[in-house]
Amino acid sequence: MKDSKQCPRCQGTDIYTDEGISKRGDRVGLGVDSWTQIFIATYVCLSCGFIDEYIDKEFMTEKKLEKIRKNWRPLT
Repeated sequence: MKDSKQCPRCQGTDIYTDEGISKRGDRVGLGVDSWTQIFIATYVCLSCGFIDEYIDKEFMTEKKLEKIRKNWRPLT
């Protein structure tokens, strides 16, 4: 959805994002550990309501990615 600019569910193109916009509230970040949070960019299809989320590039550092690798388990 982010790269294709098309909804994977309905193939709609009425896609909006909050990437690059200052965020507040409960759904702005993802807790990596007790002290680390990464921010999430959300994409929503206004045709069907499908939501897709990605780590916001602006806040994606190697240090934070390493904390995810250390504290989370890989999908196998």
